[in-house]
Amino acid sequence: METNFTYRFSPSEIYTNAFVDLDLFIKNDTTDTINFDSDSLITITFPVGNTDTTLALDASFNGKSQTKSFSCAKDNPQAAIFNVTGIKLNNPLAPGAEIHITFEQVAINSIAGTAIVAINDYVLTVEPIPSEVPIVKTVESKFGVLAYLQQLVVGLGQSTLLTWYSTGSAKVKVAGFPEIPIEREFPIQEPSPYRGTSPVNIAATAANTPYTVTAYDINGKASDPVIVYLYQSPAIINEFKAYKTADLAPGQEVGDEPLTADQSITLDWTLTYAASSLLKKPDRSISNPINPMTVVPGRDLVTAYQGNYDAMPDYASYKLSAFGYSDSRPTQELRFKIKPIGIKYFKYNTRAEDGTLSGVTWATDPLNWPALEVQLSNQPYKLIITHPGGTKTTYYLGDNDSHPQIQYFNLTKSGNQGTFSWVGKNLKTLVLTRPDNSTYNVPGNVNTYGTLTEALKTGEYTLTGTANDGSTIISKLSA
Repeated sequence: METNFTYRFSPSEIYTNAFVDLDLFIKNDTTDTINFDSDSLITITFPVGNTDTTLALDASFNGKSQTKSFSCAKDNPQAAIFNVTGIKLNNPLAPGAEIHITFEQVAINSIAGTAIVAINDYVLTVEPIPSEVPIVKTVESKFGVLAYLQQLVVGLGQSTLLTWYSTGSAKVKVAGFPEIPIEREFPIQEPSPYRGTSPVNIAATAANTPYTVTAYDINGKASDPVIVYLYQSPAIINEFKAYKTADLAPGQEVGDEPLTADQSITLDWTLTYAASSLLKKPDRSISNPINPMTVVPGRDLVTAYQGNYDAMPDYASYKLSAFGYSDSRPTQELRFKIKPIGIKYFKYNTRAEDGTLSGVTWATDPLNWPALEVQLSNQPYKLIITHPGGTKTTYYLGDNDSHPQIQYFNLTKSGNQGTFSWVGKNLKTLVLTRPDNSTYNVPGNVNTYGTLTEALKTGEYTLTGTANDGSTIISKLSA
């Protein structure tokens, strides 16, 4: 079985007897997100000793994750074995994304050769998937320099670290900086090999730039120069996804199924080499948004079309754009279809002893949908709801009307008993559905005042009226 990761050490070549910060980059080399569950880990084992095939003199160094949501810890305090794991229950690593681990101040032994670092992938597998990564140890020369970049590629406005080790030198000069001075001098301090560093970047319009590192002895004699190339990449959107749950759990991605207007989802994304980003929601744009982000697509949609609900589409759109080198602007869009809006009730609030109904009240399902109009000047009263997509549904209440109505629906509680009461109009049948989905068919004339007393169940009760033409009306209340 092949591993889903590629592994790169920086540096991959180092002087003997040096103290070095080793950077390990673990890259998702697939086209799919890799989710680290609670049992997933990657182990890194450094060979310890003073031979040509070992690397570190001892196991006293530690590892530190530079990537959020991942950690690096020793398997045994006395051994150079490290475990890379996710911090949360589910840690997605997007395609092309990397986990960056720094092993600090590793004491390289004194014998030249090639040491093999053993890496075992236990991510979503019981059997390890092994890999071997070589690191070359070079005997330090009497006079010379070795140099490398922490990152080989950066994005617009980003920098990385140039590191060098020099021997027999009084100073080191680095040329290639895009800003003046383009060549900079760094004094040398003992002991040898001496480690020096400098942040480096790249001009905004350059695809790559060489950095030349040269050591000089006390007489001004120059060593053979070392040239390293720094490359610049356009911005990349590795992934832009939506999840039903805030924990970004695998299998909880939002699919094509429509959402209710009050349903929240979590957006998550991974960008590489981006100088900035923009998330365009239906109602507003957010510069450099922070992820993961919880949104309510239905609410964002209706807010965006306030005052112009008829033009509202039946979906909410979220566009993520990344900006960087070469005026690149990759954009990905997620669209979420929103379900039509229902009602909980459109009814009279009060019924007097003489049967007089008064006090009109209404509620949408989901609650508080603002795209509606209520007309109470003349009967029949009208509740007009504008749905996502701009279509409308009108509900009626009162006299001078032939549409099905549930004019009154109420619950009076007494201990664990409840008395339901109702008044229908223009109905053929009336059915009460309990929270457990059992039903009660209202007998007799359903267009008059009726009651039912029974033991209450916790949850929502729905009264459904059906007219002669098959049209229906509902009214809901909670017990």
